[in-house]
Amino acid sequence: MKSLPLYVSRDHEHDWLVALEFGRVLDGQPDDHFLPVDNNVAFVLDGSGGDVVGVWVDDLRDYDPAAPGSKALWRGPRFDIPLLGLRDAYAGELVLAAQASLLTESTINRCYFDMAVREEPDEAVKVKLEKQPRASPRSSG
Repeated sequence: MKSLPLYVSRDHEHDWLVALEFGRVLDGQPDDHFLPVDNNVAFVLDGSGGDVVGVWVDDLRDYDPAAPGSKALWRGPRFDIPLLGLRDAYAGELVLAAQASLLTESTINRCYFDMAVREEPDEAVKVKLEKQPRASPRSSG
């Protein structure tokens, strides 16, 4: 089975972590797009009964991936998680690595989101535009 590359999104304030195949979103997914491991973790599916395309973790700070009910995290699909330097890793390894490196902070996408929602609508657009990297001017000649 080939490892699926995942993009990691961590929200420190709400204490969740989502790792999804690049280009996917979790918002608005129906319940049958999740395969629960326990009350705090689920595999995310590509449709009802589909292939696993990610992992959702709630209460990351207190979650114990070695608990008896979490055995599914240590078998099944494997993932590449560039942000955490993991290749061909089980979901349990993802959780442990995230707890070690992201426990006290959000990922940059969540920082930008939080910054934007604190602003008035017109200001949010300015914040977004001001934070974009500028292309370096090319010399002509």
